[in-house]
Amino acid sequence: PQQGKDDPAPVICAFPVQLFKFDTATKKFAPASAGKVGAAILGGRSKYQILFYNSAKQTIISCSIRPDFAFTVQPDQYAHFYDSTKQSWSFQFQNAEEANKFAIHITIARHFSNTTNDLQNNLNQLTFLDTVSGKGKEIGEGDMTGIKYSGWLVENGAMGKLFDTNVNKEAFYRLTVGAGKSIKGWDDGVVGMKKGGKRIIVIPPELGYGKSGQGPIPPNSTLIFEVDLQKVKRKDDGASTPTLSSSSSAISQQQQQRLPVVGNNNQNNNSTGEMMMASSSSMPDSIFEGSPSPSFSSSSSSSSFRANSPSPSDDLSG
Repeated sequence: PQQGKDDPAPVICAFPVQLFKFDTATKKFAPASAGKVGAAILGGRSKYQILFYNSAKQTIISCSIRPDFAFTVQPDQYAHFYDSTKQSWSFQFQNAEEANKFAIHITIARHFSNTTNDLQNNLNQLTFLDTVSGKGKEIGEGDMTGIKYSGWLVENGAMGKLFDTNVNKEAFYRLTVGAGKSIKGWDDGVVGMKKGGKRIIVIPPELGYGKSGQGPIPPNSTLIFEVDLQKVKRKDDGASTPTLSSSSSAISQQQQQRLPVVGNNNQNNNSTGEMMMASSSSMPDSIFEGSPSPSFSSSSSSSSFRANSPSPSDDLSG
């Protein structure tokens, strides 16, 4: 059924985090709340919201997720965003798995959000989020790549069933960019990545398996892939690299700095449309039970935020 105007938004995912608020006076991030808070993504269909709440289920901060919502993934399970007042926030997950799942659902929410009155156009495009920036030149048409990946169905506006992965296999998925040997969502979706980089890509049916589907993939399926670019062999080191024109929130070079970066999600968040209602009774409180609070030292300074870039693997041979 259609979600009513005053109906509480369903919770898609929620995890315990340590939340930090940027203080413009000191130019540092400081704890926004004592102990753990809940970080949740709510919504469905075309409206999504990010919400932070305390153990009493009181809202600390919430804002709409839009197609241009610049959610920034950082080292050590940190993430960053701006709220609708352009206040800068950073938060840390307990582990990499929870941080990754949250980033995947943010990417899905950006893809399906309708804030431009042009939802169908947004749904026909790729949406991606770089979680590790990688090093070196961006890849482009004709470059040979070796990729580790996992693919899930998008079901009811959220991460669904895993339908394929080669993460635990010895062999890489070998893709020559732009050769047309894979779905167009793959050819277009990896353009601009760098060796050692990781990217979350939401692929609409038109750029995937379309109306026919394939194997475990039903017809008209939106897919989400997590791509790890481990090997690259260049077509021509002197060739120019095309850029991807799509709904992107790629990581900038600022993310290699020690201080959690101030992102660029400040263009349209003052906003259009109504904020969804977040019912306090719908917020899961189990995340506050039986799990340690993410560590934070009150004496931490900018030097405590480390940049741990992965080491790219060897060049692809043959």
